[in-house]
Amino acid sequence: MQVSGLRAISLALRTARSNQNPIQTPTKTWPTLDAESGFEVQRITAEDAISSGDRLAGYKLGNIAKVMQDAFGLDHPDYGFLLASTFVNEGTSLYRKQYIKPSVELEPAFVVRGPLRGPNCTVADIINATDYAIPVIETIGSPDNGSSSSVILGSTPRKLTELTLRDIRGTLRFNDWEVMSGNTANILGNPLSGTACCLEALPMEEARHWTCTFESWGTIEFDVV
Repeated sequence: MQVSGLRAISLALRTARSNQNPIQTPTKTWPTLDAESGFEVQRITAEDAISSGDRLAGYKLGNIAKVMQDAFGLDHPDYGFLLASTFVNEGTSLYRKQYIKPSVELEPAFVVRGPLRGPNCTVADIINATDYAIPVIETIGSPDNGSSSSVILGSTPRKLTELTLRDIRGTLRFNDWEVMSGNTANILGNPLSGTACCLEALPMEEARHWTCTFESWGTIEFDVV
């Protein structure tokens, strides 16, 4: 696609998010849009946000499961940009009306000392560059930017040597009722492997109280109002 078309898609998505008014899947309006062009759209969107005063704070890996890749027409996990404006403080409230059909995911995050880049970035490179890992709740919303909407960082950082990253169970609770659970092994066998993959590529409908617990790591809580 031409750059003008990519910018038009980016503008439509940014407007939809700003107005909380969803648009059609972009491939229906722009049939020639493919996965590669979609990544370029999110890059344009992030650059425009940064030029308006936002800050690039990190990256995310998404659509790890094969069923999700099939749903979005991908043959590999995707990635997105994490802007500083999307980070929310732990213990604060999220306002449901600010999101378009959001869902919740539990994830680990890695805070690194400096930039990591592919290709050929290894798990050892990531371990050497990582200061600590931290538990995360992410609200996700399709279809742009790897489905990322906002990020809540936990307050229990741990050195990698204090964790068994390939086997940490996470549980999501809604008003003390267990909604779902998962294991970090689901992230391509190990979150470090998932991070390497990302570098190579470089519904919560109701209000009330949500809690995420990572065994032997910590708990994150927030309210939806």
